[in-house]
Amino acid sequence: MSNGFCRWLTVLGSTHAASSRATGEKATRAPIPNRRGTSATRTVAILALIAPLLYGTAVTTLSAQDVEICDAPALATDDTTPVTTTINVAEDLVVDILEIRTDLTHPSIEFLTVDVTSPEGTSLVLFEGFPGDTADLLLVWSDDGSDYGEDSFTCDCTMVPFGGSLSIFTDEASDGEWELTITDDASEDLGSLDEWCLTFSSSCAVVAPAGVTCEADGDDIVVTWTPPADVDDYTIERDGVEIATVAGDVDPLYIDESPPGGALTYVVIANSTALGCGRASAPCTVNPNLIEFCNVVPISINNVATPTESTIEVIDAISIIAVEAEVVAELDPLFDLSVVLVAPDGTSVTLHEMVGDFDSRLDVVYADDGIANGSLSYACICRMQPTGPGTMEDFLEGDPVGEWTLEVGDQEGVDVGTLETWCLRLVEEPSSGPSFIRGDGDGN
Repeated sequence: MSNGFCRWLTVLGSTHAASSRATGEKATRAPIPNRRGTSATRTVAILALIAPLLYGTAVTTLSAQDVEICDAPALATDDTTPVTTTINVAEDLVVDILEIRTDLTHPSIEFLTVDVTSPEGTSLVLFEGFPGDTADLLLVWSDDGSDYGEDSFTCDCTMVPFGGSLSIFTDEASDGEWELTITDDASEDLGSLDEWCLTFSSSCAVVAPAGVTCEADGDDIVVTWTPPADVDDYTIERDGVEIATVAGDVDPLYIDESPPGGALTYVVIANSTALGCGRASAPCTVNPNLIEFCNVVPISINNVATPTESTIEVIDAISIIAVEAEVVAELDPLFDLSVVLVAPDGTSVTLHEMVGDFDSRLDVVYADDGIANGSLSYACICRMQPTGPGTMEDFLEGDPVGEWTLEVGDQEGVDVGTLETWCLRLVEEPSSGPSFIRGDGDGN
């Protein structure tokens, strides 16, 4: 919940945290996609020269991890026996999006069926007859195309396959033999598959760095991570802006010296020159000016008429520019829960009241810059505005020193619930050096 500046105190048999300078935000973290195309042009040129020699088919890297592989088999379709042609894909990618181009000459496609099968055995019918005097198939089968049969089958455009979505191939491996099978039910017609192509849009094969942490060390921020294999270098981003490059063969550590004040979000991107792409870590967020005090002793929730009270005391003087409160509680239904934060000077703000329907868990950081109250589940582990009345800004007019009280109650008085933990977060005005603020909790 905090870094090296956190001191754990034991008071009245209970453990509470008083942290100064930097505390990592608690939030849901999702990988951030990042495709780097710095070597894409060079890769295209090399593959265009050597691929026909290696594979007998044309291979083109369209962007960092978009690969098109084509074959021109001139495959005859002159009887009722199904014919099959294959493309052997050497690239080991994880398929995100697949598109298939067919260039087939035939006097009456009304009698044709065309299907594709992946190396893992997944099959999809691309085309299955179409009434009318229609010849040839020249188009790209794509989930982003027009409806099946809506356009001409020689439009050289994109169209949705007859048998459904190409997304059935998503997350499969691209490498191996892909088969295209053509069945002609009219033996008197002669046709030919002139060319077909597979186009893969794939996740980057680079593994994202894991275990990324960012912590304050005096006026600096130290970023560390667990390195994946086969990485040429790392790009460090702060708040979406590239600030440094770290070689792949050195210790996985970067020190951001004297960064700007306020909350900062760092991302580490592992890059591969050979693959022409990168994969980003989940972000880590740190605020050098955030001071966090926590009361982590679980207590039962009483009737709202006599609400449960849990306190945290701020001992040292501090000049603040923002107040936040994290609350983790269980009550079924959550609609009956009332949560009010009271400052030392008596200012109060209602954080949660008569919302949540029949949910049972509350895990929210209440902050004025959060999402609107009720926009997500109250178990979202996210930043959310208070229910009100009042806003967190109301606390800025008073002195933060003294006892802060969280009042938690069950408005019906018949439900069983628990306040698991709560934290008071004070954002101080930026200063030239670290602060050491004392805090305490009562554990009631």
